Amino acid sequence: MKKKGKNIFLNGLLILAPILIWLGTEFVANRVTHRFDPLLVDHDKGTLYINQEYFDDFFLYDLDEFLTTSSSNRAIRLQKGNRFRIFSYGGSTTAGYPYNTFPAFECPSSFPNYLRVILQYNPSVGNIEMLNLGCNALNSLHVLSLFKETIQYDPDLAIIYCGHNEYFGPNEFTVPKDKTLFYQNPDTFPLYMKIRRTYLYQGLRKFIGNFTDRFEKKHQDYFQWARQNAITANDPLHDKVETNYRRNIEEIIRLARQNKIPLVLCTPIANVTFPPFIAKYEKQFTEGEMAKLDSLDNLGREHYNNEEYEDSIDYFSRLKQADSTFADAWYHTGMTYVRMKAYKKAANELYQAKDYDALPFRAKSFIYNVLYQTANRHKVPLAELEPFFTSISQKYYPAPSQLIDHVHPTDSGYYYAALFLSRFLVENGFFPGVEQLRFPDLESCRRVLGIEESTVDRIEYEFPEGSFFDRLSRLNPEIAKYLNFIKKRAEQRVEKRKLDTAAEEIFK
Repeated sequence: MKKKGKNIFLNGLLILAPILIWLGTEFVANRVTHRFDPLLVDHDKGTLYINQEYFDDFFLYDLDEFLTTSSSNRAIRLQKGNRFRIFSYGGSTTAGYPYNTFPAFECPSSFPNYLRVILQYNPSVGNIEMLNLGCNALNSLHVLSLFKETIQYDPDLAIIYCGHNEYFGPNEFTVPKDKTLFYQNPDTFPLYMKIRRTYLYQGLRKFIGNFTDRFEKKHQDYFQWARQNAITANDPLHDKVETNYRRNIEEIIRLARQNKIPLVLCTPIANVTFPPFIAKYEKQFTEGEMAKLDSLDNLGREHYNNEEYEDSIDYFSRLKQADSTFADAWYHTGMTYVRMKAYKKAANELYQAKDYDALPFRAKSFIYNVLYQTANRHKVPLAELEPFFTSISQKYYPAPSQLIDHVHPTDSGYYYAALFLSRFLVENGFFPGVEQLRFPDLESCRRVLGIEESTVDRIEYEFPEGSFFDRLSRLNPEIAKYLNFIKKRAEQRVEKRKLDTAAEEIFK
């Protein structure tokens, strides 16, 4: 009996020993290298700087040519001193996409960058230190995870801007919609990331990757993936995403309060004049019924092109009567009202089109509702960026001239966002004793940051063909038209600058 017990004990040790050795090795290795920490220490420079590998771990596939985080504001002083330390969290808009995440462009445009310059323009606010923790494609769950791991660095203010990436996050064009919640569910995500952030996992990943393409990008065919994973208006996934978003924002607020970190939430900015990526009927129609609907759609567009707007609206209204969730009918009705300069009516239609877009890359209305309700309930300052952009457009939606695509501001748009945030921070008492600011103009801020207007124009000209939107234009022909509009807008600015330069040369 004793021998049997001894054998069981020895067998248990044999099983536990490798596990204990692995856990010990993981602990020691991470203490030495800090491979899985969001910030690393540079003792020579006396700084904490962004660990790009930490952010790459959010993605299922390997990233080669693309920098997912901001290329500027990547470090803070190791010793905080008397600096007012601001951390900005969010997705690509926070990072400064497309300007600030393409190192080849060397264009540090982002709202955190402009915010730092504006605040530093006013000595009364003190010494400002900004860390841009934005990363392309992060959603609220990833922001929550990052927030948990960076609050130890004692920020004086955390700015949270998220809401556009809630459905797919870094996994867009990688996993089907029915599995996406596994990768961004608060109940499964922490364990999943703990496994990913181990040397055993990373070693196996590298070993397997040497023999297969298992960890290469799986989203080369954007069109097919998008068509197969369209999310209709009544899909239960919407309720799950809303629940998760609310829970993540609530948890960020709880952690901020617990650690006495002042917090600002932001409403995300959406371009409702950007076409729906996918318009999908919720109802099932026969082949004959679909032919009639296609005919209504074509007639509506034909009358729109012929400037017969009332007739165009009538045809699209009949489409909406057949299926009120068909995004294109709302979009074209909205754009018809835009041409008629009936902007209030246009806004109602265009926001509906955004919400019915079956490829939800723009924050749906429930995102804004959650932010307003949560901020009000917990008395958290809410920077209403979208209403601000709407107000400066003098319409009922943000002006497309201030947005480069479906959600990202232009360079000047990032500047305006920073102007609003700087004033918002002062009005909400984040800088005691400071009652008003002096606001440097865009050109002054660009000079400080080293942003050339010609670089901005080049990025906006080259961006449409270099982005995934070009490949998604097969989903909706209107996307190709919009991309062409962006290129022409940049071309016009380039031509105007050439003429201005030529005139200046003549009169020198």
